[in-house]
Amino acid sequence: MTDKQVADMQAASDAAQAAETARGEAREREAAAVDAGEEISMEEVLGQGTHKKPVVAEEAELPKVESQTV
Repeated sequence: MTDKQVADMQAASDAAQAAETARGEAREREAAAVDAGEEISMEEVLGQGTHKKPVVAEEAELPKVESQTV
């Protein structure tokens, strides 16, 4: 490996570790707020400009009905 490849790999590793540390700290703050009975918002935990991805609501399973012509 070249020195540049090693440096790039190290930089990527450092960035991943920093991101994981930030997520861990956010989880700790959230847990502390929940333990204290405080209301927290996603923006406070994840940072400004972060939004929860919309999820399609799952519908309850309905029985299948067959139609008949008489």
